[in-house]
Amino acid sequence: MARLDLADRSTVKAFVDAWTGPSHILVGNAGVMALPELTRTPDGRETQFAVDHLGHFALAVGLRQALAAADRARVVSVSSLGHLFSPVVFDDLDYRFRPYDPWTSYGQAKTANILFAVGAAERWADDGIAANALMPGDIGDTSPARHSVHREERARAAGARSGPRRQDRGEGQDPSRGRSGQPVVAGPVRDDIAAVARLRRRGGRGSGRGPWRYRWR
Repeated sequence: MARLDLADRSTVKAFVDAWTGPSHILVGNAGVMALPELTRTPDGRETQFAVDHLGHFALAVGLRQALAAADRARVVSVSSLGHLFSPVVFDDLDYRFRPYDPWTSYGQAKTANILFAVGAAERWADDGIAANALMPGDIGDTSPARHSVHREERARAAGARSGPRRQDRGEGQDPSRGRSGQPVVAGPVRDDIAAVARLRRRGGRGSGRGPWRYRWR
């Protein structure tokens, strides 16, 4: 057991530095959901994006060598149907220039979880690491859902009418049983992948407080 606060990059670094031996599976499951007010982490990032994506990203990248040492390790990024609420708004990840909305914030973080799985599957395949993202089901009686009274209405507004029914605790998918191989990507996430590709072709790496301060290794 070790302390790890995904909102605090110093604790992520300390956790990674203290890790010894291989890591056979890493499940990025912890998170916050639909925080009603705009809050920021100690280093100024919007809390939902920082906790739900950037913290997991930093942890996975930091543990890459441990995952590679395990031989055929798996990384599971727990996303959500909520990715339909928003693409990743690369020009304003932290709501410095647009009004804060708890659901678009949650949505872009969940989209980023999927993009991470796509990127890790591509970049880390030679290390024997398989990465996938999943939607565990709409499990309503967990603490992250305490701010989400109207999530069903928002899901319908986002065109998610055919999404999964709400499940009871214990009914959700077991991420440790996820299938290995390349993630299947469609819809809004595919549009985000195209946007990232365009930035790469322009040679852009971002500036200021953009997402490229968190780099793949």
